[in-house]
Amino acid sequence: MASPQSIRRKAVKRFGPQKVNFWCHVVEGALYQVGIGFVSGAEVLPLLVVTRLGASNMTLGLLNTLVGTACIVPLLFAHRMEAVRRKKKLVLLLGVADRLPYLVIAAVLMLFAVSAPGVCLVAIALCMWVGAMAMNATFPPWTDLLAETIPHDRTGRLFGYGTFFSSLAGLATGPACAAVIATLAFPGNYAVLYLACFTALTLSWLIFALVDEVPEEIAPPQRQPAGDYLRDLLANLRRDRNYRMYLFYGGLKRAAFAAGPFYAVAAAVYQGMSAALVVVSLMVARRLATMIAALAGPFLAERVSHKRIMQVGTLLGGLAALMAAFAPAGAWALYVGAIFLGSLGGAAAGVSSMAFALRIYPRGRRVGYSTFSMVALTPVAMVAAPMAGWLMDKVGHTVLFSLAAAATLCALLPLGRCASPE
Repeated sequence: MASPQSIRRKAVKRFGPQKVNFWCHVVEGALYQVGIGFVSGAEVLPLLVVTRLGASNMTLGLLNTLVGTACIVPLLFAHRMEAVRRKKKLVLLLGVADRLPYLVIAAVLMLFAVSAPGVCLVAIALCMWVGAMAMNATFPPWTDLLAETIPHDRTGRLFGYGTFFSSLAGLATGPACAAVIATLAFPGNYAVLYLACFTALTLSWLIFALVDEVPEEIAPPQRQPAGDYLRDLLANLRRDRNYRMYLFYGGLKRAAFAAGPFYAVAAAVYQGMSAALVVVSLMVARRLATMIAALAGPFLAERVSHKRIMQVGTLLGGLAALMAAFAPAGAWALYVGAIFLGSLGGAAAGVSSMAFALRIYPRGRRVGYSTFSMVALTPVAMVAAPMAGWLMDKVGHTVLFSLAAAATLCALLPLGRCASPE
């Protein structure tokens, strides 16, 4: 069997190193997103936790809060990861711990979902926390690797193409998930979805093995003691007004994002849609919208700037949340339309936001900036997720989605004060 190095050498000889690197990143990212789509936290996980394991909406919110805290641990090792020269090797090692929990969850469902749903829920929570910790530790060095191996004027297209292809595959993922849930008995149906997730993530890991390492001529900063590194990082952040405004924008968007899992719950409870219909309609609507935004967004951003696309996408997201909040009971077509509009805006803003961040984070501090961003937003997630579940239980979806709309629209204020690096 050919090694990744020999496969890469043959591909580089035929297509050139930059093109191979670009498309390997695109395919790897697309496969990763396809895998996550099989166990989507917006459609599949809420139905599993609330309708099958019997947990409350607030418990679902607490589960999301627990997962959000996983980003704190990587900050303790940011000074080490910043100084690592071989970022690709580090990402490959961390990627194993990112993927294995999905395989464990499939086994846990088969063993405990029927006989001990409480034990099953706790085990799923622990697996999700471990996986989230590994993913959060992987993201900063992956970001640094990407910034050093992909030209800045190509990053928008890279994120856009990856999102487009994962959404294109997601058009099949939605019906496939619905078919599995509807035709297989519980818990085998959800276990199959987690196995499918693990398989796609493993394929993405193998593709990532073909990308370039950080060029040798780009020397990483010398490793500092953890305390000195954190003090220097905080000092830089206090001076960097541009980054602070970007962080405020992200905090408000994160608060609104806490309502995300409850769109599926509201579709089932208030709109009277079956579980299979919820999964297939919401997944297809979101994937179609994401495909459109991911394909058109980067090209528009090259003409009007990534910041402008983020502003337009954020505005659409706020308006869509209001539509979902006040859609009449039983008007599921209007409700799904609101999901489509929100996904269109969210995908456009998300793709441009990733490219925007690579311009804001400075060389030699990208790991620290990226890790600090996740840690700074964790308190928002810790408060917003259970609060969203409490609101859903006590006052219903209309108030929850209206507040999400308000937070999204308010995010336009700090974004407007964030200077565009272009």
